[in-house]
Amino acid sequence: MRVLGINAIGHHDASVCLVEDGRLVAFAEEERFLRDKHARGQQPLNAVRWCLESRGLTWADIDAIATPWVEEEFGSVAPPGYREDISFSERDLGTAWARWPANLREFAAAAGARDGTMPLFQVSHHLAHAASAYWCSGFDETAILVVDGEGDRVSTTLAYGAAGKLSVLRQFSTVDSLGQFYACLTRFLGLGSFGEGKLMGLAPYGRPVLEFPEIELDPAGYRLRLDAGVKRWDPVHTTYRTVIDSWIRRFSERFGEPRAARERGRPTVLADWSQHDLDIAASGQSALEEALVHLAELAMRLSGSRRLATAGGVALNCSANGRLAAIPDLEGFFVQPAAGDDGVPIGAALHVSAICGFSPAGERMTSVSLGPSFSPDSCTTALSDAGLSYQTPDDISEAAGEHLSRNEVVCWFDGRMEAGPRALGQRSIVASPGARATRDRVNDIKRRARWRPLAPSLRQQDAQMLLDRGGEAPFMIVADRIAAGWRDRIPGVVHVDGSARPHTVDPVLQPAYWSMIDHFQRRTGLPAVINTSFNDEREPIVCSPADAVRTFVRSSADVLCLGPYLVRNPSAGPETDERR
Repeated sequence: MRVLGINAIGHHDASVCLVEDGRLVAFAEEERFLRDKHARGQQPLNAVRWCLESRGLTWADIDAIATPWVEEEFGSVAPPGYREDISFSERDLGTAWARWPANLREFAAAAGARDGTMPLFQVSHHLAHAASAYWCSGFDETAILVVDGEGDRVSTTLAYGAAGKLSVLRQFSTVDSLGQFYACLTRFLGLGSFGEGKLMGLAPYGRPVLEFPEIELDPAGYRLRLDAGVKRWDPVHTTYRTVIDSWIRRFSERFGEPRAARERGRPTVLADWSQHDLDIAASGQSALEEALVHLAELAMRLSGSRRLATAGGVALNCSANGRLAAIPDLEGFFVQPAAGDDGVPIGAALHVSAICGFSPAGERMTSVSLGPSFSPDSCTTALSDAGLSYQTPDDISEAAGEHLSRNEVVCWFDGRMEAGPRALGQRSIVASPGARATRDRVNDIKRRARWRPLAPSLRQQDAQMLLDRGGEAPFMIVADRIAAGWRDRIPGVVHVDGSARPHTVDPVLQPAYWSMIDHFQRRTGLPAVINTSFNDEREPIVCSPADAVRTFVRSSADVLCLGPYLVRNPSAGPETDERR
């Protein structure tokens, strides 16, 4: 059975996945093709075309479509029994397009599908998130925590997965959105939309000395005391903007006027914020972490499980995930690496596959290399079109390791594009972690603020030596602390609080990238490299060789490793003793 999961409601993070007989075999985000970050308002026409073509399929080969929303069908007026019947369930709308939401009819027609040939399943948003966590965790049973801004009127779900079934334990409405609390604090501090990762990075510079009394934790879960003037299960259009306005008003009453947008044509510096601002950031991060730990422990207590799987946009908060990983007596922890709305069609498609009798294998997700790959010929064509000369080293990994040992910055393009927001060795910019100045240079290349941390990639076998908690960390999504003996030796990947977002590399899954780190370590004695996404601050991660060449040439990075080929950047100038 083949199921296409489609996040195509025209909001943000449009994406498509393909599940065959319960196995996730392809995934792509529309932003990577359009070169438009988050692809706001776009339908994923390029993504669906690639998913089909990558498997040699046409629409005639697809058995069902799964979409991770139900609210779109009835707009602002929900039917009776909405919470009980829809907020954690699926709806089979059949094959006739007349029964489908207008936006999905339009998408199907534009994508080349035919009316009446395949059923459409609408999977409630939080059920889809929960399914993406459960089916990819490798756990036979687990407590599940989903937290995001909002989806189908729900902002937090506690659930339980066991024996191939998902059941809801608790749900909390848009009015109680922890995701909106954090997003609004992000905007209040001048970090803009989709700036939550920046707030997470800013928080360690402050002190968690302030309180947010609106967040009331209790034995049944929590409530946000906003007095926003709306009921908890009112339609989304009457609550979403009201909740945002209420948070901004409360922050303003307590902390002063909202901070002006901090990025106006230049990267920010820490001096753009007062110490009080930094304390606000730290306190907001701490409040979020306390709430998430409370809810995770509640989900585990209600389910009787000692395992935890998480998804939803808030699950991209690496620092909070580090707190969750440290819950006492936790026996297993999994964070869906595509935790945001870009990854939610994965859960929708896996859920539909399961209810149709093709249950996923239950294997733990160990790789997100699910997107397009490109042939060597595609690489040489892109280089020739750009007028770039190139070398073909006997061993591209060894050559890259040598350039890294000279303190040069290397753009690395290899294999299938990653799913989710983190570059994990297929589309990465890498550098030596031996000096903070190198971290600053990498941030400058990406046009990012210098205060923002960068992550380490390390060989899997070095995790116990280099990290306090150790263990596998294949997705750069759970914070750990760098072991005390290493912090001064690899300062380029150590944040101000001693933390890092590690990416451990398996030699079987990523032989070339692992080998590059290995060659670098042999030359320098340093057991990690800086790893950040291959893009600049204003664009998505590169997808194709042409994207890689274009971004590389615009940058001041020294070297591009494009498949088996190595290119020096004409704009970077000759090698110097300083870089050596």
